[in-house]
Amino acid sequence: MFKILHRYILLDLVKIFVLSTSALTVFLSLAYALGKLRDTGLGPLESAQLIGYFIPAMLVFAMPIAALLTTTLVYGRLAGNNELIACRSSGISMNTLLYPVLLLGLFVGGINYVLFDQVIPWARFRAENVGMQNMERIFFHNMRTKRKFGRDRDSFVIQAQGVSGNTLYGIAATYAPDGQQSSSRFSVFAPVATIHFQKPGEIDPTQSGPTMGQRADGSDQQSQRLTREDVARQPDVWDAEVVHLGGVWLRMIGMHASDSRKENEMAGSQTIHQVLNTTRVLDTNEMTFDQLSRLYRNPRDSFDYRYSVARKSGPAPLEELRQKIKAKALAQMHSRWATIASCVLLVGLGAALGIHFRHGHMLTAFFISMGPAMFAIFSILLGVQLVEGSPEKMHGMVLVIWSGSIMVLLLDAILIGRLVRQ
Repeated sequence: MFKILHRYILLDLVKIFVLSTSALTVFLSLAYALGKLRDTGLGPLESAQLIGYFIPAMLVFAMPIAALLTTTLVYGRLAGNNELIACRSSGISMNTLLYPVLLLGLFVGGINYVLFDQVIPWARFRAENVGMQNMERIFFHNMRTKRKFGRDRDSFVIQAQGVSGNTLYGIAATYAPDGQQSSSRFSVFAPVATIHFQKPGEIDPTQSGPTMGQRADGSDQQSQRLTREDVARQPDVWDAEVVHLGGVWLRMIGMHASDSRKENEMAGSQTIHQVLNTTRVLDTNEMTFDQLSRLYRNPRDSFDYRYSVARKSGPAPLEELRQKIKAKALAQMHSRWATIASCVLLVGLGAALGIHFRHGHMLTAFFISMGPAMFAIFSILLGVQLVEGSPEKMHGMVLVIWSGSIMVLLLDAILIGRLVRQ
């Protein structure tokens, strides 16, 4: 009889959980993707790929809410139809009746662990690849909408007043090697220019045409200092890599430059070629649990710390950076574990409130239980900001991350304990 009862409750739980999770995930993924796709101009196929890669991250938020709704509805209906009373009268304990809740909670928590540890880091990595593989499309979209491509810290930034096909008007191209000071920058200007992108492997740096950032004598401006790419290429760097994006050729008409020597050097061809590389550094939300633990234990082995050393930062800034790296890793680890714990605990809270608010008040129970759920999510987000913002107090601020889960645990203990004693 117990097996039949458990199977009956589990089937209801699984059916409602799958439907509600699917609906919430699709809604959250589309809402999140719209903001990202607006700035890329990607086609339908690439957009669909990005939405698919956003789904794992959205599942983390959708599953706890769906599980909460599921247990509230299922156990609220059982209580409203007096089926729980009949079961208790037949000698079935409340512990036995709540056993499927425990299974659902552990299932949701286990899925979230896999998502955090493997799926989400992989999906974020693949989503970033979609953007890198469509550099030309994103470039022209940005030029038409923002008149600019690249950030001030990027090695190659282009601004234009207008664009038609592959022709740019009123162009300013700036090379800012490794985010260095303005004294190391080199800029060229032209009323008209044509631009042509080449895929990785098609660029031949030995071809004619000067490269931005190179002195007239052929030496590198930054030869005395390690760049981000130099640090990322070191064999023992584990959280960064140099990604080759291909290259870009600019044909200037009526060009003039900020450096008279460079302008004289380019006077013959007025063509610039630039190999497009980027240093991709793993963010903490792209790391597995093992990688986060390694980052926390050995922050000096991280790319950010090594790059700061390469830029010859002093002892005080290096120590401050070390604490910030540890704080980011600690915040990410605890936020993940707190989210997983909240998933398990909220399932029990939903069942307890569903039983308490019986006789047609299941939605009331759900909205009441959403209060602790929102507080748990808010405490995690707030705690992450506090830990990262106060590295010197990081271990004390971790308690904020867990405050929501602790509150849900206390509510579970009170409500479920009361049901068991009845």
